[in-house]
Amino acid sequence: MGLLKDISFVRMRAPDTERALRFLNDFGLTVSSRSDGAIYLRCAGPAHHVYVVKEGPPEFAGFAFEAETEEALKTLADQHSVDVGECPEPGGGLRVTFTDPDGYPIDVVHGTAPVEPLAMRPPLPLNYAEEKHRINETQRPPIGPAEIKRLGHVGLKVSSLPRSIGWYADRFGLRTTDVLTAGPDGHEVAAFLRLDRGSEPVDHHSIVLFESRNPEFHHCAFETQDYDAVETSHNWLRDHAWTPSFGVGRHLLGSQVFDYWLDPWGRKHEHFADGDLFTGSRETERHPIDRSPIALWGPEPPPDFVER
Repeated sequence: MGLLKDISFVRMRAPDTERALRFLNDFGLTVSSRSDGAIYLRCAGPAHHVYVVKEGPPEFAGFAFEAETEEALKTLADQHSVDVGECPEPGGGLRVTFTDPDGYPIDVVHGTAPVEPLAMRPPLPLNYAEEKHRINETQRPPIGPAEIKRLGHVGLKVSSLPRSIGWYADRFGLRTTDVLTAGPDGHEVAAFLRLDRGSEPVDHHSIVLFESRNPEFHHCAFETQDYDAVETSHNWLRDHAWTPSFGVGRHLLGSQVFDYWLDPWGRKHEHFADGDLFTGSRETERHPIDRSPIALWGPEPPPDFVER
C-alpha cells in the first residue's frame, strides 16, 4: 500500500472571491467555512473541503494529497527532510509542504476533520438493448448544479515532463498510467499519473502533466454521479451564462465522460463521470498522437486546450 490515500483539494486565488463563489456554487461546490479571507468549499463527500479560494491575483496556488495515515505522513517528511506541522486552516490536522520542480506548492495532509456527507441522487438505472434495469419507471434527472462526489485530479503544464514524472514518482510513489508521444522520435508530451495502492483500484490518474514552454495550471476535475449529471449540469451552467470550454465528450485516455467550463478568469474546471480504474499491476502504455488524443467522441477541443 502506498503512502497516499487520494488527492485532497486544490487552491486558487481570485481578485473577486464572491464572483468566484457564484461560479463555484453553480458548478456544484458549497461553502464549508471561511477563514482569513479564504473560502473553503466542499462537495457531497465527507472531505471538509476540496477547493480553497483566497483573494489575490488570479493564480493557481497549489493542491494537496491526503496521506494514508499519520505514520505515512511522517515517513514522507523523514524521507525528504521536511517538517510536519499543524494545519492552521479549518478542519485542522497535520501537513507537510513540498515545492515541485516548476514551483507548484504541494501539501500532503492527514487528520483533517471530516464533515457529514450530503445526499446524492442514486445513479440512474439504464436500459440497454438486451439488458433492462428500469421497468415502470421514467428518467427525470433534475437540472441544477452538479452533485459532486470528490476532487478527481489536477492537470498541470510543466517545463520538463521526464523531470516532473520522476519527481512525483520519487516523492509520492505515483505510477505512470499512460504517456502521449509525438513525432518520429517519440518525444513525450503528456503523462497521466495515478496513485499506487497495490491491488486496490484507483483512478486512471490523479494528476496529468503536459510539457509546455509556459508552465501553469491546466485544469481541475471533479467526479459526478453519472453521465446524466454531467449533461444536466452543462445545461445549468449554460443557462446561468458561464463560459464553456470543451465538452460534452468521452476522453480517449481515462475514458471519462467530460465537460470543461471556465471560471471568470479563464481557468478550466471539469465535471467527469465513468472513468477507468486500475490496480498496481497495470503497466505503462505509450500512445503516439496519430489522432485526437483528447476525445474518443465529442466536439473538437479549442486550439489552446493542449497549447504548448
